[in-house]
Amino acid sequence: MSEGIRRGYFQALVLCDGHGDLRLARAALTRRGAAIHDAACVADAMGVLDSVPIDVALLAWPPAEAERTARTLLDAQPSLRLLAFGPNDDVRTAVAMIRLGAVDYLVHPIDARRLDEALDRLEVDLAAADEPARAWSDDEVLYNGNPPIVLVGASPEMVRVRKVIRALADSDATVLVHGDTGTGKEVVARAIHHVRHGMNGPFVAVNCAQISGELIESQLFGHVKGAFTGAVADSQGFFRAAEGGTLLLDEISEMSPPLQAKLLRAIQEREIVPLGSTEPEPVDVRIVAATNRDPLRAVADGTLRPDLYYRLSQVNIYLPPLRERPKDLPGLIRYFVGLHAKRCGTRPKRIEPRVKEFLVQHDWPGNVRELENVIHRIFTFQKSHHGLLVSNLLGHVPAAARAAGRTAPADGPLTEADVVPLDELERGAISGALAVTGGNRTQAARLLGIERHRLTRRIRAYGLDGPDGSRRSAPAGGLCAGRT
Repeated sequence: MSEGIRRGYFQALVLCDGHGDLRLARAALTRRGAAIHDAACVADAMGVLDSVPIDVALLAWPPAEAERTARTLLDAQPSLRLLAFGPNDDVRTAVAMIRLGAVDYLVHPIDARRLDEALDRLEVDLAAADEPARAWSDDEVLYNGNPPIVLVGASPEMVRVRKVIRALADSDATVLVHGDTGTGKEVVARAIHHVRHGMNGPFVAVNCAQISGELIESQLFGHVKGAFTGAVADSQGFFRAAEGGTLLLDEISEMSPPLQAKLLRAIQEREIVPLGSTEPEPVDVRIVAATNRDPLRAVADGTLRPDLYYRLSQVNIYLPPLRERPKDLPGLIRYFVGLHAKRCGTRPKRIEPRVKEFLVQHDWPGNVRELENVIHRIFTFQKSHHGLLVSNLLGHVPAAARAAGRTAPADGPLTEADVVPLDELERGAISGALAVTGGNRTQAARLLGIERHRLTRRIRAYGLDGPDGSRRSAPAGGLCAGRT
């Protein structure tokens, strides 16, 4: 790691119930310039927080009370960086700590290398916090290139994500980005690349779930001529294609365990061995991994190797689902309206109040990607097929209505007659999208916000792949009116 945190002076709270041996951790903090404040109970810890601006807290507490104690500390000082310790068989507490924002969860006995890596990650957070405070715009531009990289959001969670990305401009640490599907993991990966490399160096994105097990090793590391049947020429592979830049490994937990072991070695040794060769080749690549699964749960159920997880998560970025950061919705709506207006060559439209109300109240299970697709549809259907868009929008259930197990009608009390079966809503949406796009499944999948292969399966399931595919009628009504 760089020497910034080692030369700096920061305040550390160590809250330990006496059962966890934190001598190694205390010694490592002291070497890095920390002033350590010990606490044997929560009351003592609160007293320290009241009198000293603590930067880092080390928590080794009984599992039954660990989460509640961590919340108490964070409520008292939200800017606190938390490093948690506990037994190696307590996955539930480990997951809870990471979701609360802990830099890491280390098990007893403490591994010196793991501890050092966790403290290295603290450096990134502390460096981000030292950035001069200023007003963040809703559409903060992280890279002002063509196209620009924009990470929209006024919520504290997104402000922190942007700060961490900026702090990575001078670092080549591996990064693990995790969050639900559609939260913007690839946008974050591209931002990490561009704040470091700008227009220099390639950005290569690989979806590990979409490459067959027989091909992915060759695709990643390359192969030499004759390595297998059909290998008629040498192939460089994704690692060498990303030389001097960034390699995004999306859906990393879908990779087979044997290949994860080879990936771990490639990252650690910074070299690869092409399939069919025995000669290692050095590579200079920044690795960003992404997953829509909880990485610690993936480790617990055996789909993600623990050693690979710890190697990938030198910096850990969690993207919360959109429903947990409603403060970001107005800025995202404005951003996507402006973006699609520019793409369509029109002025931004004013969204009608009833549709805007839906956008704000909906809990967005598809997250930012779903929101963008809905705004895209508003512009796609602004001159025709308005009713189809209304039908598609109302096919989603606002959070309050979903809690009641019903959809919301336009007027009057809710009744059983107001409920439309989900398969009917989905069939109508797919049929309409195919009609609008002239049967182009790629464009229809983009409008609907799903992958093309999933759309194809649904088309077959609903019998829409022939000339007899029917289309459900939709209510009339416009969506856009006037100018902003």
